[in-house]
Amino acid sequence: MTVLKRAYAMAEPTPVSALLASLPMTSRARPSSRGSKPGSKPSSKAASAKTASRAKPAPKQATPDTDAGRPSPALTGAVAFSVAGAFLLAAGGLVPVVLDAPAGYLSWPLLVVLALVPAAVAAGCAFTGRHGLAAGLLLGLAALAPGRLVLDLQLFADASLATRPELYLPSRLLDSTSLGAGAWLLAAGHVLTAVAGFFAARAAGEQAESAGFAAAPRRARAFTPLLALVASVALLMAPMQSDDTFLLAKAAFDGPLTTLLGFLLLAGALPLAAALGSGSPDDGVAKGCLAGLGVAVLTVVVPELAAGLALSTLHVTAGPVLAMVVAVLLVALACSPWTSSRSPLADESESGDLAGEARLPGLFWWRLATGVLALLTGVASVIGAFAAQLSLHPGIVTAPPPESPARWVLLAAGLVLGLAGLLVLVPAVA
Repeated sequence: MTVLKRAYAMAEPTPVSALLASLPMTSRARPSSRGSKPGSKPSSKAASAKTASRAKPAPKQATPDTDAGRPSPALTGAVAFSVAGAFLLAAGGLVPVVLDAPAGYLSWPLLVVLALVPAAVAAGCAFTGRHGLAAGLLLGLAALAPGRLVLDLQLFADASLATRPELYLPSRLLDSTSLGAGAWLLAAGHVLTAVAGFFAARAAGEQAESAGFAAAPRRARAFTPLLALVASVALLMAPMQSDDTFLLAKAAFDGPLTTLLGFLLLAGALPLAAALGSGSPDDGVAKGCLAGLGVAVLTVVVPELAAGLALSTLHVTAGPVLAMVVAVLLVALACSPWTSSRSPLADESESGDLAGEARLPGLFWWRLATGVLALLTGVASVIGAFAAQLSLHPGIVTAPPPESPARWVLLAAGLVLGLAGLLVLVPAVA
């Protein structure tokens, strides 16, 4: 009986669920492979993420002034013209400028050094990687080249009225003067120096563009034009005092028209070039421009000082001394950290966004000082226009003292300057 039950159980059909469970896994139970055929490319999002993770653009950095490499074509041209002009200026100091009279003292070694050393320094900076410094130095030298050229043109106009004892010192009264080759060499040297400044300006623009940021306010930027203005006033003063009958040493406004125009060009170019140079985005250009201006001033006043010391009939005056002191200060300022600036991007990354904290400290005091000084100068000019300019001995001379025709110009200038000073003191129109 038991055997029959077992045989019946084995012959009973198997349920459907058990059959389904025993079957192998079909394609319905597998994960969906639609859209991922063999050999197909990954999705665009994954590809872009992978590409972005592999290629990361490097941040743009400012090119420092000490980058190694060859100078740009503009800087190379500036150096070439500057060196050529320096050799011409040195040759002009060796060759007589007037055939009838030699130089008053042994001045050619000084003139050669003043002509060649600045150009040599600029060339050395250009070919050793300090491109901004070289461009600024050539800019500073070229800023005063037009004024120096007009000063030398006095030799062509009337050499007897030129106060240039380092080039020409007459020992007798001459009816006419015959120009030598030195005058032409000097004029050509100044022209080439000015052309070098044109190429140096392009090179300085390239340096500012490669820097990639605007210059932060420099500590020396506020008073550098003021120093240059002091040098401008000193250049307009008498270059020396003369006891020589054949050499009339006069101030700029008392001399011939060509000399006056030359000194006015020098006086106007100095503060303008100092302001533009100290505001350059590149530190090398700013330092070089100030140094070039200082050296250019020295090339004008050092021969005058040497003449006052070398000749017994000439004496040193305050104008060249003051100009030399300011020139030395400009060169020292160019070598100091006061003409250095930092990138505003670096300051922002270190200290955060400071746009809301920008201020102009002391603006009220600057306006007050400017207005008061202008007002005092105007009052002094008006008083000087009406005051007696000459005093005669009453017992010896009975005629009234002569009046200067320039007093009315002084009066007009004083009134205009005083009115401008009053307007500066009024906050609504300052």
